[in-house]
Amino acid sequence: MSNVEARVFKPNEKAPANIVGVANITIKDAIAIPSVSIVRADGKDGSYIFASLPQRCVKGKWENIVNVSETLRKEINAAVRKEFDDQKALDFPGYKNANRSEKRATPDIAVNANVFVLRNENSNIKGIAKFTIDQDITVNNCTVMSYNDPSKGLFVNMPHVTDKDGNAVQTKNGDRIDVVMPVTAEARALIVNAILSDYDKNKDRTFTKDDFKSKIADEKAGDAKAAGDAPEKPEKDAKAKKDGDRAA
Repeated sequence: MSNVEARVFKPNEKAPANIVGVANITIKDAIAIPSVSIVRADGKDGSYIFASLPQRCVKGKWENIVNVSETLRKEINAAVRKEFDDQKALDFPGYKNANRSEKRATPDIAVNANVFVLRNENSNIKGIAKFTIDQDITVNNCTVMSYNDPSKGLFVNMPHVTDKDGNAVQTKNGDRIDVVMPVTAEARALIVNAILSDYDKNKDRTFTKDDFKSKIADEKAGDAKAAGDAPEKPEKDAKAKKDGDRAA
């Protein structure tokens, strides 16, 4: 069975010209990445399309929320391209079971987590976390949260959509929009348990600003090595990828 499933839809009418579609991507029967922009770019062999995985803007710089290995990136783009071609040929008819309510098996995945514990007693945010699945995909910017009633313990929020100023984007109902979401209760439990377990290991440790800077530098170096984040096309196409990523 493939690691990647893709469903492709028409882009919003107000989308930039290089955004030719939107994909909902499911990876390893464990997590879903909704509303991924499908970007058309020009390369030396002609135009091509790719899935622009979500980023966030931090102090004017764009950072990846999701990092994937080179192998998984190719699988994602292959799945998106095939589904895009199939749906475009049919004029994007949509999907009968758009909510994918069918029962999924418990995912056979290994989840590792890394939590930076925060020590602000006046905040419900107790830690910033990332998790990795099978060393293929890393999701950053999760948060460990406490309930207003401390006796209820902790919970984990998935990363959410932010605007260019770093503010959370909300629906008309005031709900935030998750960038990544587990697709089953079993997948969510595996992810949340890994994050809270790492939080418990580190909650008594005192972190300094230097620790934080060192930790972030080490994680970025590790992500760059493990995620194989280089674009599939030559460096001269980097601007098109960057523009597409920002639109995700």
